[in-house]
Amino acid sequence: FYDHTRQELHIASWLPLFMQEPVMAHEIFHAIQDQEWGGGALIDSKKHTHDAVLAHAALLEGDATLVMLNYAQAEVDPTADMSTSKFAINMVATSLPLQMSSAQFPIMASAPDYLKQSLIFPYQRGLLFVAALRQGGRSWDDIREVYADPPASSEQILHPEKYWPDRDTPSVVKLPAPLWPGFTRGWEGTAGEFHFQQMLLGHLEVAEAAKAAAGWDGDHTVLETSGEQAVAVTLSTWDTPEDAAAFEAALRRVYDARKAPRPALTTERDGTTLAFAFSADAALARKAVDTARAKGTIERR
Repeated sequence: FYDHTRQELHIASWLPLFMQEPVMAHEIFHAIQDQEWGGGALIDSKKHTHDAVLAHAALLEGDATLVMLNYAQAEVDPTADMSTSKFAINMVATSLPLQMSSAQFPIMASAPDYLKQSLIFPYQRGLLFVAALRQGGRSWDDIREVYADPPASSEQILHPEKYWPDRDTPSVVKLPAPLWPGFTRGWEGTAGEFHFQQMLLGHLEVAEAAKAAAGWDGDHTVLETSGEQAVAVTLSTWDTPEDAAAFEAALRRVYDARKAPRPALTTERDGTTLAFAFSADAALARKAVDTARAKGTIERR
């Protein structure tokens, strides 16, 4: 792997020799991404939202995976460019989760599904994103220019047409910190469409979860604590009121399917705005939703 913080390349000696060369091509390209186009800075969580970092990682991994595939294919056909073959790209993308969860990667194979999918996303969806740009007519020079104007959300990775040609910039949603005096913010960020999908998986089919989260347009999610009290609250905005209603309904279905013990869930929807909170204290969840709606801000882009 390539460590952008130290600009060091580490070789996995445990990999079979036949896999070393294409993996090296992938990792050396990460070094090029970092040193030529600022790839390392794109995944700096101090500069970008959680969701934007995930989108940037998808750009980096998708581009590097295509370089690796073309390197491996060059032995058969030096002029081949797999990025333009929908069949080849879809076949590789479909196989990636199985490969990354195989016995060859025991830690990944035993990881919880949520963590596993978060790690697979940049490779699988990033590959499909970069390939979609290429198949849409963007040249490799155009792809290099994407680093200066990268995708801003996992939504744009999941739906490449929302990056190009019709840019759908996510709305900026903010919750005040802290929500109330005496509370401490433990975590905050933009969860994004991908993580909204993940919230629904386990009780909904993949296609159903994806459809329910597809109208996402922005969110701010926070975790706050005070002594033994804790609450996670999200203020989100959606493309249409129907999209907000669809996700709320899906979230309720998933919650109702969960077995006890479970935290209380409170939701409140108004047009394209949806606020929801989880807490062991139902009154605190209600208070968090009311505060999010009253004090949160949404800047639509």
